[in-house]
Parts: sequence; structure tokens; C-alpha cells
Amino acid sequence: MMRSDLERFTDDAYGVQKSIVLRYRKSIATSLDEHCLKRIGGHEGERIFRLLSHKGIAVYVLDETTRMMTGTFEALVAAISVTTFVKNKHTTAIFSSGGNLGTALAAYCERAGINAFSFNPLVNVPLLDGRWFGNRVQLVAVRDAQRTRDVMLLARKALRKRLGYDPLIPSVRSRMEAMRLRGFAVAEYMRRERISFTAIAQTVSAGFGPLGMFGALADSTDKAGHLPAFLGVQQEANAYMYRRLKRRPARDSSRLIVPTLFDKNPHKTFGTYPALAALVKNTGGDIVTIHREEFDRYISSNVLARLRAHGVMHTKKGGEFVGKSGLMALAGVLKAIDKSIICTGPVLVCMTDGTQTVSRQPRPWLVAEKDGGIEKILASLEKINV
Repeated sequence: MMRSDLERFTDDAYGVQKSIVLRYRKSIATSLDEHCLKRIGGHEGERIFRLLSHKGIAVYVLDETTRMMTGTFEALVAAISVTTFVKNKHTTAIFSSGGNLGTALAAYCERAGINAFSFNPLVNVPLLDGRWFGNRVQLVAVRDAQRTRDVMLLARKALRKRLGYDPLIPSVRSRMEAMRLRGFAVAEYMRRERISFTAIAQTVSAGFGPLGMFGALADSTDKAGHLPAFLGVQQEANAYMYRRLKRRPARDSSRLIVPTLFDKNPHKTFGTYPALAALVKNTGGDIVTIHREEFDRYISSNVLARLRAHGVMHTKKGGEFVGKSGLMALAGVLKAIDKSIICTGPVLVCMTDGTQTVSRQPRPWLVAEKDGGIEKILASLEKINV
């Protein structure tokens, strides 16, 4: 994709800080309806600002929180997935998530008038925004976190037979298209500000975020240009991609820093390891891990004050940050600079979450064991006349 192509995909009626879904919707192959996007969303904005300098290297932040409808970058996936669902005239959806994606999908389904079943680990229920659950969207809390997706897939099989279509969202295609939008926004910023980031960092599990973003960056970069290096960041207590890439055994550590990134083998779930490993290699990047002591040291009161000065105020509940994926990416960058993994700047950190609202804790409609409560789910369909 050349620069003229990126301009062809851009609708200047919508600014980046308003909605990158609306601004770059023409890049989406499924041709989403502008009015439908505006009706169920329209608040999927991003911005970039310089945060600090660490050992002489400038660190910038891609804020994917304060302009997003649900406070996380998963609003992008939800906007595309639910709008596509509406376009296909489907009325009942099912999905699983550790937290952020489930909340975003619930919010957009509620606004679109879609009935849905959201499967989340029981332990993560306190992190969810209760205002989006209990009306059209029923929250199914799974007792065994590692079986959340498996239990959901059992229910999906029964629902698919009952409905006559596949109710599962999001599709891999929707995830990738949503994450590509971020790449367009970053490419436009670099051109406008005449700046080239040497590296882009993001906390990863399966890796859809960087895979989509760097795909768009590669398409919108001139042949003579160089892509930023990708720096993946994982929590030491659950670092599948890091351990496989580095060929290192699992290591017991402190409890999860980010409990919503609980999947112990995201490659088994989504098959993304080869693509993520290739991205690291092809961009000259790396993956680092962060443990709790490093997180607490790098995310200091001074760093938080700098974020607040830019309007990024991280939500706390019970003294703990509700969203820590973005902060962990920032900690990873500071560590990478200290370890000389990153030697030049400027560097861009994807602040993918942190400011999401937790108005009230939702009450699970069902606590699922191994069978996923399929009979209760099917019985509920009779009441909503699917």
C-alpha cells in the first residue's frame, strides 16, 4: 500500500481522536455501514503524546483509553465485530474473554440490540463494568479460568445448531482488521509529525494487536522505509511467547500482574506464535518479561503523575489498578532501555487499557462448570424469541 492508498482509505470527516474505525473504515474489506457504526459506537479514538525521557531516549504513548467508548483498545474489535453481526442480520451472539474484550463486546451488543452470552473467568468478574451486563447480555462466569473458552465452545456448538448460524464473535478476521486501524493511525502521525519510532511496544498474549498494527504499517511504509522494531512485553508468571521464543522453561513467579491475560497457551487457542515470532525477527525486535517487583519499581508515582498530566488517569479498585496491560508495556520499555535492548528512540508504548470504568460489579447470570450451563442457555432463547 502506497501513501495514496492510505489517503484513499481515510475519511477526513472523522478525526483520529474521534474514531479510527470511522476514519479508516474504507480499509475494511467487509464494507461496514457508516450510519450503523455511528449508531452503536463512534467513540474509538486514539492520540499520541510524548510522556518522558529515560536515559536520553524519548518515550511516547499511544493512548487507546481516554477516547475509547469502553476505555480499552478492544472497543475497536467490538465495533467491527458487532457492526458486521448487524449487517448479517444476526440477533444472538456468544463470546469469551478475560475481561476487556468481553466488556467491549457486551457494550456494543447492548447498544446494537443484540442478545448475547459473555463467558468470563469467575475470578475476573470484579474487573468488569456491570452496566453492560444483565439486560441483553448475560454474564456466564466460568469457575475454571483455563477452561473459559472450552466451555464457551460447548455452548456455541449447541447455539449454532439452534440458531442456524455461527453466533461466535469476534472472528479472527475482525480482530486483524480492527488492529490494522491502529497501524494507519500511527503511520499518519509519523508522517504528519515527521517522526520515526525506532520501536513500538505492547503487552501481548496471542498477539493480534501487534500483528494487525504492523501489517498496516508495512503496507503504508514506503519501500525505502524501515519498520519500527516490535517489543513484546509479557508478565513473567505467564509468558508463553517469551519462553518459546527464548527456549526457556516456565518459571514460577509472583501472581499475575494482569489477571485478564490468563491463557497459559494462547498459541494452542489461536495459532499465532509463528506469525508473532516472525514479526519479532523481521523487525529486529524482542520480547521481555516483567515481574511484580519490576512493575512496582518502574510504574512510579512520578510516571503516574506524568500520565495524569496528559489526562490518562488509571482506575483503581481496592487499591489495585483495574487495567495494567498498558502500564506493563511501559514498564517493559523502561526495562528494555536499562538492559540496552532498546538503545535509540523515540519509542512508542501502546497504552491499551487502564482508564476503563467499573461502575458496579456485575452479578453472573450463571456460574458455569464443565457443561457450560447449555440447557439454561438454550431455555433462555425461548424467552427472547430468537
